[in-house]
Amino acid sequence: MPSLFAGDISAAAQATGHFYLEKQIFARGEPVFLYYKITNRSTKVIGVNRSDPEQPMCWGVDIKVSSDPPSTTAACSILPDSWCVMNGQFGDAVPLSPGESTVERFLLNLHHQIVAPGSYWVEASQSGRLGDAAISAHRRLSFRIDASALFPRSRLQPWVDQLGSSDDDQRLEAARVLASVASTSVEDVLLTFAHDPLLKRYAPLALYRLNTQLSRVALAEMVRNSASGSHESLDAARYLAEIGGSYWYPLLLETAQRQPSFYLSFAAEAGGERIVPLLQSMAPGPDAHLEAIEALGWTASPKAIPILLDQLHNADQLTSNRAEEALQMLTHRVPRTESSNFHEAARYAQWSRWWQSEGAQRVIFKPTNCGAETPLPDTQTGSKRY
Repeated sequence: MPSLFAGDISAAAQATGHFYLEKQIFARGEPVFLYYKITNRSTKVIGVNRSDPEQPMCWGVDIKVSSDPPSTTAACSILPDSWCVMNGQFGDAVPLSPGESTVERFLLNLHHQIVAPGSYWVEASQSGRLGDAAISAHRRLSFRIDASALFPRSRLQPWVDQLGSSDDDQRLEAARVLASVASTSVEDVLLTFAHDPLLKRYAPLALYRLNTQLSRVALAEMVRNSASGSHESLDAARYLAEIGGSYWYPLLLETAQRQPSFYLSFAAEAGGERIVPLLQSMAPGPDAHLEAIEALGWTASPKAIPILLDQLHNADQLTSNRAEEALQMLTHRVPRTESSNFHEAARYAQWSRWWQSEGAQRVIFKPTNCGAETPLPDTQTGSKRY
């Protein structure tokens, strides 16, 4: 998807981008915005797409923050959604005359953990085409969260007031900011999001980041009362499994038994070893067996590994692939390149050799444990060619 577009412009047209922060020191709980200024350096009027403030990656902007988990594949299952949802904003273009600029801003707190006091860096880049014109921008910036300064309710009040705007975009922006920082000083406001048709999309994030007794109960109510399979209900179940531990396992299991294709993995995360026998009984069956195999990877239980090895030795490619993905989640291991193409016998042999040689020293990971994956050891030769 091109990040920018224009109509009839010359090949000489150019646009430049400049990332910046409004300051370098922020209080705890303060929204941190990254600004992006685009300037038309050509002699023609050009059109620049408006960004989607929730999905900068879909606009061609890549943003990394030092607190982000390591880049990985199956080794960390709970990450921000990486697919783009078209909501109409990509079609809105801002016309820029020669020399004119437009400024976008991205809320770093939304997709990045900026909570603990200390020093951070943010690295942002964009490269793409504007018709025949090229745009390229890259910058690394530093900022700090001051441990001695707290962002009070009074400074969040303008965002609270903005929730009452007659403009839906203004209300959504305010909800996005308040949910992202999730200050306990506005807990009473955040608890209302689940009951607002427009703002409920931010309710799970707000309640998760609050992580108070009231917010956990509200997350559970969202799981009980939301339509099965809705984004809000799924997000609430995902967050509840992560922060609620085994306490909410009965609720998540009951929900998963009604809709296994949506909720079974979250029940597995909350239940851990307790749910393994149920998943084992489901794995060979005709109904929801793929969901059960996937859910085994969310249990953080070593008892899931022999079950997955059995499923890996399955002639059905989809079943075998799903079992290997679950093994990767549990172990942060990946097969060697010589067996990366589908061949169930070779993959089964690699994983089985690893289990026999390193089973006693194994490290089993939770789905929220992010980290780099390493190749399975070459147990045939006794060497580890990393």
